[in-house]
Amino acid sequence: MTNPPARSKLGQFCSGYGVKLEQSAEVETSSDQTTPRRSRLLVLLFSDLVGSTGLKDQLTTAGYLPLLRRHDQLLRQAIASAGGALQQDTGDGCFATFTTPSDAVRAALLIQWK
Repeated sequence: MTNPPARSKLGQFCSGYGVKLEQSAEVETSSDQTTPRRSRLLVLLFSDLVGSTGLKDQLTTAGYLPLLRRHDQLLRQAIASAGGALQQDTGDGCFATFTTPSDAVRAALLIQWK
């Protein structure tokens, strides 16, 4: 299922997001034919901490929460240092946007190296 808040956030970057294919031609054409439409690249990065549910079951809340906070801090630092924007925190992961593929890859590598 798609999370409606994430869908609306993504819509601010992609005007055709969530539009049915038969309606996509309407999205691509401007009502003012003299104004050229701008398009821009948007790169999405999704992250998920593999095994976090099992880890949560093994640890106490007092042991798990500091690890999760540290994970979130590392994600935020990596995304910010690579020029990205955190769009949604998913608890044990995130959804971030970048303007170039190389920035998204840099963030992904930073996340893995940490």
